[in-house]
Amino acid sequence: MSDGEWRPEVLNQVVAAHTGPVFDIRHDKYTLLIASCGGDGLVKTWKLKTYLNPKDKSKTEIDLVMHESICIFQLVAGLPVSVSSATFGKSVFFSQISTGPTLLIGTNTDEILQVSLNVESKIFKDATTHVPLAGNLLVAGQGGSITDLITHPTQPLAFSVGSDSVLKMW
Repeated sequence: MSDGEWRPEVLNQVVAAHTGPVFDIRHDKYTLLIASCGGDGLVKTWKLKTYLNPKDKSKTEIDLVMHESICIFQLVAGLPVSVSSATFGKSVFFSQISTGPTLLIGTNTDEILQVSLNVESKIFKDATTHVPLAGNLLVAGQGGSITDLITHPTQPLAFSVGSDSVLKMW
């Protein structure tokens, strides 16, 4: 993608994002990351890489590159939830709390997980093993697979919808 106005008829880049279906994608205005979640059990964050066009130094090029890949199964290790390696994210959403940016993940097994991001906008990991630290279990009980999740922009509230056909406010 290069300088200028957005032209929806022009495909700028194709990225093999997940090995299964992709269920959600969100942008965060604070970290400037994009997050995606898919049927492969991964949540991935992406960033835009900007550089000068090697042929025309007056033009700026933008590429989408992977920032981090997280296995949801690792995020629920030790939490009181019944998950398997088949657990995957159905919804992903960035949120800001007093301690910094977080990522909320709604799963196909009916949980909402919250994971904190560090100053590099990556999920906190164990210093020795480099395994992601378990997320906080915010909610278990949508009543079916969570299909979308948002937070209120000014109130400490979250909203979820799922395969149970209802909208819930948490």
